[in-house]
Amino acid sequence: SQLHFEFCKKRWPNHNWVGITNGVHMPSWQASDLAEVSGNQLEFWKRHQKHKKDVMQYVQQRTGYGYDSERLVITWARRVAGYKRLSALFEDVIRLKKIISESGKEVQILIAGKAHIYDPGAKNEIEKVIHAMQHELSGYALFIPNLDIELETQLTRGSDIWLNTPEIGYEASGTSGMKALSNGILQCTVADGWAHEVDWSDLGWVLDSDHVSESIYSHLEKSIIPEYYYRNESGIPETWMNRMQKSIALS
Repeated sequence: SQLHFEFCKKRWPNHNWVGITNGVHMPSWQASDLAEVSGNQLEFWKRHQKHKKDVMQYVQQRTGYGYDSERLVITWARRVAGYKRLSALFEDVIRLKKIISESGKEVQILIAGKAHIYDPGAKNEIEKVIHAMQHELSGYALFIPNLDIELETQLTRGSDIWLNTPEIGYEASGTSGMKALSNGILQCTVADGWAHEVDWSDLGWVLDSDHVSESIYSHLEKSIIPEYYYRNESGIPETWMNRMQKSIALS
């Protein structure tokens, strides 16, 4: 992105820089059955719920643990590295537990990722997150090991929120978010990489990179969870669906 390009030029001024941004092959990542009905809210919502159920069953096969697929599902899935700040979501585990366990408005957190074999910091981060999931967040959060293309394909179709928490200036692109966007999964992201180039009004939620944990909790409490669980007479979260359809149009 332009932001990353400018960051590199300032950090290494004696290099000759050419800006290149990664992209994704949309036909490979967008579920064809969703694209077919993107203008029909009721049918789109039914198919989205089916994808969520498929993901729940897939996760259960891989981990041995299931969850209620009708919950709001928040996913963080990518390579684990310090600058990507996986632990930001878990900074205040007690507050997070209170937010995601409210009766009738429960949230399911899915984390999937790999740490480089020579990155002990990333390994420690994963261990701390798994510990929180097994204790305070038991029943509301799952870690899915061995992230691969098959798992990423599932998650980018059967989640509700795609969470992205990098430090500003370090995210060169952010292709997983592009994949999720193509299926109407809403973005809750720091404005870095490709997300820096988007006007997120009525699309998703932008996180304050300097106060990323507080920003996540605040968006969940004040907007994301209430909006997801507010349904019209047809049982559809209409405002949420509008965001989903605008996301597909953007992709």
